[in-house]
Amino acid sequence: ALSTVMSGNAKALKARHDAGRKYMKAGNLAAAATSFTSAIRLSKSPGGLYGELGWARFTQGDLAAAETATRQALTHLAPADQGAVLYNLGRIAEAQKKQEDAIGHYRASLKVRRNKTVEKRLKTLEAMKP
Repeated sequence: ALSTVMSGNAKALKARHDAGRKYMKAGNLAAAATSFTSAIRLSKSPGGLYGELGWARFTQGDLAAAETATRQALTHLAPADQGAVLYNLGRIAEAQKKQEDAIGHYRASLKVRRNKTVEKRLKTLEAMKP
């Protein structure tokens, strides 16, 4: 009976995660955020889901909620898996006009993984420094 419950939970989690991604692709950001939030409640390792929720909130323009969810993602992810989330924090910091914070997040992201997009954003910000 327990395996059936867990299997049902896993199916529900996958369905909500998939729905969140589908809503993001369609531009329905509020529905995406609702789906990701629902999936987080079902997940034992919600780091990636918090990251996706943070990106949905960022895309909506809710920078405070984006930062909160994205920082929550970091608490659930192993350091080796934090590169994309650190990049997202950099994007959030840029949108908040916190250039130094953004530079720090981009540098931290690049320590975890090489990425041309992150390198380009970092180079652009560093070139703007007085």
